[in-house]
Amino acid sequence: MKSLPIDAGGKKVNATLYAVDGLYFTPAYIWLDDTNNLLAVVGGWSGMVREGFEGSLGALIDQKEQVQSARAGDMAKKLIHHLSGDLVIKNVTVFDSLNANKVPGQRVTVRDERIVSVEAESGQPSSAGAQVIDGTGKMLLPGLWDMHQHVFPDLAVFDVASGITTARDLANSIEDLGKLKKHIEQGEQIGPRIVLAGFIDGPGPYEGPVKVLAATPEEARRRVDDYAKLGYVQIKIYSSVKPELVPVIIDEAHKLGLRVSGHVPSGMIAEQRDGADEIQHMNFVFLNFMPDVTETHARPLHRAGKARRGH
Repeated sequence: MKSLPIDAGGKKVNATLYAVDGLYFTPAYIWLDDTNNLLAVVGGWSGMVREGFEGSLGALIDQKEQVQSARAGDMAKKLIHHLSGDLVIKNVTVFDSLNANKVPGQRVTVRDERIVSVEAESGQPSSAGAQVIDGTGKMLLPGLWDMHQHVFPDLAVFDVASGITTARDLANSIEDLGKLKKHIEQGEQIGPRIVLAGFIDGPGPYEGPVKVLAATPEEARRRVDDYAKLGYVQIKIYSSVKPELVPVIIDEAHKLGLRVSGHVPSGMIAEQRDGADEIQHMNFVFLNFMPDVTETHARPLHRAGKARRGH
């Protein structure tokens, strides 16, 4: 696949990246050394590397991401179909999601990535150059929205394959997500439209995997402002944010027209999160009824406490 010479404090290894197929829908990537022993497994929010080679993680991740990007690009070239005219789906049953019913015998016309008409089928002529699909016996649904996702390059194509055309990303690396969104929009990768939500956590032993942290009101406002400038439409508050910073984040976000969602930070209960637009994860609502569950920072203990009452 791809080889990379590594020198870690005098320990020289020729690392080779292998893609293992057949275990999952996408390849599993592993780095092996010259003797075909495991050196590292990296990617996403976690990974492992042989002791002493921690300083090589960045290079190993970069090389693996290049291979993944090339694979996604090849897939896009093979599977993306560029229309020269309208797309017309005739004689199809349309699912009306607003009224929860089926409308048979419809003609749907798509032009430049937008639905321009939904009308009864009457054999009307199509525009010149249109691609016409006969939908007899089939049902056409609106594109689905996934409202809580962490979109990664290897998995984005499966959203489209599952009918998900828009995904709200609720915590990801600013750089990585921006790159992925750009690749999708430019047709270099298959994936959904991405709605951006900006992650904010507080520093500490349980801080989240996306290292956008705020410990003071000034830092909190700056983080919100930075996300707004990047085109984010929402802020996601995580578990280690200080309770006194929650209203600061909510106020700044709402001033800029951003929604606020996320967790209920340690030291708070759901009803104290006044002003937030939504809460992710029902377990944070459970805490309203469990005042004696105090291990709200240590996640395993926290979950165990809720599980004891969840039955």
